[in-house]
Amino acid sequence: MPGFGVSPRQFYESSYSGSWQRPERDAAGARFTKMWYRAFVDYVLPSLKIGRTHRVLEVGAGYGYIAPVIRNTGAEYFGVDFAFSGCQQLSQLGGGRAIQADGCHLPLTDGSFDVVLCFETLEHVPDREMLMAECFRVCRADGRVVFSCPNYCNLFLPLKLLADAGVPWCVRYMIRQPIDRTTTAFQLRALMKRYGEVLLQRAVRLAPPLFEKLESRGAYRRVNDAIFAMERRWGDRAPLNFLGLHTICVAAKRPC
Repeated sequence: MPGFGVSPRQFYESSYSGSWQRPERDAAGARFTKMWYRAFVDYVLPSLKIGRTHRVLEVGAGYGYIAPVIRNTGAEYFGVDFAFSGCQQLSQLGGGRAIQADGCHLPLTDGSFDVVLCFETLEHVPDREMLMAECFRVCRADGRVVFSCPNYCNLFLPLKLLADAGVPWCVRYMIRQPIDRTTTAFQLRALMKRYGEVLLQRAVRLAPPLFEKLESRGAYRRVNDAIFAMERRWGDRAPLNFLGLHTICVAAKRPC
């Protein structure tokens, strides 16, 4: 895996050239894997009411992890990514139409999609305002735009800061990826409000750092159970919706 000193494009070209799991192949009980996708499927997808007449675009799609879920609704799925290896896998696996492009400069017509998704990509681009503007541009009036990103207003921040400072244990613990800038749930919500009405904001994973490492210990698993239950019930309410390790927001595009 690439370490420091590589660009996001180099990192993901290398990453997507390997073998990746689809949602239906995820290990049972792996509760701390791809949690933003789970939050989308559990809490966002039902409200979107996607059907056979809809066109769905995912920006930063990679190899199309969520594509089978979208295609099961009957909608037409398009995935954009700047990594050729990711687009190649998406096409080969039959997930939908792959488009190799920069999410900040989408080669797509204004208002051409009913739903635009962008998961865990905002933090990897130097101009997040441009990415946000492009996602809303290609969404139809009153369509839905969904973003998720890491939220550094939580208990994870001290670990990240220590890793950035070079503390060996924290560096080993962290999954290192090129990050252009950190983002908070407050910042994501403010960005989306520039272009539309925020309909939903949820915390994704309230469990503190390290708790996934302790799942095998009965007491900690029970604590995790309680935290997951709290997130299911109150994760869309303040203040919890600002405190997850990740945040997911849904907005309706404001008519021009």
